[in-house]
Amino acid sequence: MNIIYCCPFDTSIPTGKNRATRHKIEALKEISKDTFIIVPGGKGRHFSRVFTGVLCELRCIATILKYKKDIDYYISRGDVGIFSVPLAKFFGILTMREIHAGPFEELKLLKKPKLVKFYLKFIFYYSFLVNKKADVRIYNNPMLKEYFINKGWGNENDVVAYNGGSPDAVASIDKKLAMEKYSLDPGCKYLVFVGSTSKWRGVDLLVNLQQEFDKNKEPIKIICAGGEITKDVDPDRVLHNISPLDDVGCAEIIKCADACLLPVANNRVSPGSPLKLYDYMINGRPIVAQSEMPGYSDEIERYDVGIVVDFYNPEEARRKIVNFLQEMPKLEMYSKNAEESFSEYSWTSRVKSWFVSFSRAV
Repeated sequence: MNIIYCCPFDTSIPTGKNRATRHKIEALKEISKDTFIIVPGGKGRHFSRVFTGVLCELRCIATILKYKKDIDYYISRGDVGIFSVPLAKFFGILTMREIHAGPFEELKLLKKPKLVKFYLKFIFYYSFLVNKKADVRIYNNPMLKEYFINKGWGNENDVVAYNGGSPDAVASIDKKLAMEKYSLDPGCKYLVFVGSTSKWRGVDLLVNLQQEFDKNKEPIKIICAGGEITKDVDPDRVLHNISPLDDVGCAEIIKCADACLLPVANNRVSPGSPLKLYDYMINGRPIVAQSEMPGYSDEIERYDVGIVVDFYNPEEARRKIVNFLQEMPKLEMYSKNAEESFSEYSWTSRVKSWFVSFSRAV
């Protein structure tokens, strides 16, 4: 099995999206030794997005022309493919596109100048056109697949694949040392949320939840680590925000958790597939996730690693979480299940499932 995988942005920059992409690349290399990886590299960050996209597109075209008789799959995402995808299809190579959000919807949620938004709209439209041209689309959530099919942009043969977990997300210190390092009170229960605090992450829901804990005088504190929480989201600073914090620091904070939180805002076509879920699991933490939400509640129930609540109902969520934290045998069981099921949610397992689906689609 020979694969071209193209991602037109620098994956070395420390973000969740880039970390997930690096893990996919590692998994692809493990599955197939004949994998051509086309990314801008560290130098790409010094050039514009358009320039790096064009350069990656030219490299994809050259690779397709050189190895057209050997390549089986061409997987791409983002700002490449307008010419290389039709070219690959011409030579009988199965073309696939990773899709992580509905077209243009994130523009409404981004705080950017009008000129930047106009530029991004052009980029998103380019990507959208390529997404429709591909033989198969890989969505990170079933809600996104349903949306594309209903709009006439996708088909039933398209694939749904959630994110996965990687051993590099495991903290190297235990809970006791992590608590001491971050000066946390051993007499308090800590609920942890890590990563981006973008509008679609639902951090504002955690503000309401913490206010419920405080109102009931419960020794429970929510820590949000990684991204900065702005004053308009948490004006009274009720959440304990540790920012900035890199991947290693976030893993250490996860180790401090009595349970980890997985809210999501209902403001996009698809809630996506949260990478933090698998960071929580591989560190053996019990999880509290948003109920009735694909990519969240279904994974919690599939692996039996926690409970689901409605974060939009903070009073009820508080009651369920308080009871949850008192059930030590269950918490230990959830932790054990999370660690022992790693082989099922590892990146290698996830990426392998792509090709099972692809072979069915063909």
